Formats: sequence, C-alpha cells, structure tokens
Amino acid sequence: MTDHEKIRAEAKQIMDQFMLALEKVEVEQEEYGTERAEQTSGEKPEAWPGFRERMFRNAPKKNSSYIIAEKKGW
Repeated sequence: MTDHEKIRAEAKQIMDQFMLALEKVEVEQEEYGTERAEQTSGEKPEAWPGFRERMFRNAPKKNSSYIIAEKKGW
C-alpha cells in the first residue's frame, strides 16, 4: 500500500467515525419565517404612477400585459 492509499484509507475511517458520531447527536428543529399583519401578495397600489406604461413603451417585445424577454444560456 502506498502512502497515498494509506492516507486515503485513514481519512475514510475518520469520516466514517465522524458520521456515526453525528447520528447520535439530537438537534432541535427551529422554524424560520415571519408572520405579517397584511398579505403582501396580490394587487398593490402603484408606487410610481406611470411606471408600467413607461416600461411597456421602452420594451422592444411585448404582448398585451407582459414584457417578452430573451432567455440566454450560460
């Protein structure tokens, strides 16, 4: 067995022992999030009057209620 193989075997043994130790640990589950007094989704009053119309005027491609954007691959 070469030094590289010995190190790899020892590292695997350490990780296996660590995983067994973690299985014994009990973790208290916490809930995250907030409750709001008013619903935030849905229709909202327009913050900037005329913003929607301006965006639609500037958009090169659009249909009656949506701006059509390109989807590029990475």
